[in-house]
Amino acid sequence: RVLAHELIHAFDFARARVDASSCVHMACTEVRAWSLSGECDLWTKWFDFLGEDMINRKQRCVRDGAMASLLDSDRCRDPYVARAAIEEAWEPCWRDYWPFTTRPDLDTRWREQPMLR
Repeated sequence: RVLAHELIHAFDFARARVDASSCVHMACTEVRAWSLSGECDLWTKWFDFLGEDMINRKQRCVRDGAMASLLDSDRCRDPYVARAAIEEAWEPCWRDYWPFTTRPDLDTRWREQPMLR
C-alpha cells in the first residue's frame, strides 16, 4: 500500500504539474494517494472505525490521512491552512481516479493474469 501511495504521487507529479509549494496542489495529491492506494479500505482500517458510522468511514480516513501528511510538510504546517487546502481540493480530487477507469475497489472486471501462465 505504501508503494502504491507513492506511485500515485509520482504519477500526479508527472502528469499534472503539481506545484510543491501550493498546499492545495499537495492536498489534491494526498487525497488521491490516500483514496486510491487502498490505505483506507475496509479490510485495512476496519478496527479503527469499529462501532462508528461506516457510511463515511473511507472519506474520514482519507481526510485524516491527507491532513496528517500536510501537517508533516514544511509549507502546510498550519492546521487551518491545511484544512482549507483539503476542502478546496476535495471535490475534484476525490472523484479523480486516473489512471484507473473506475475506483479500484469497485473494479470487478475479469482480467487475464499473465504472471500466472
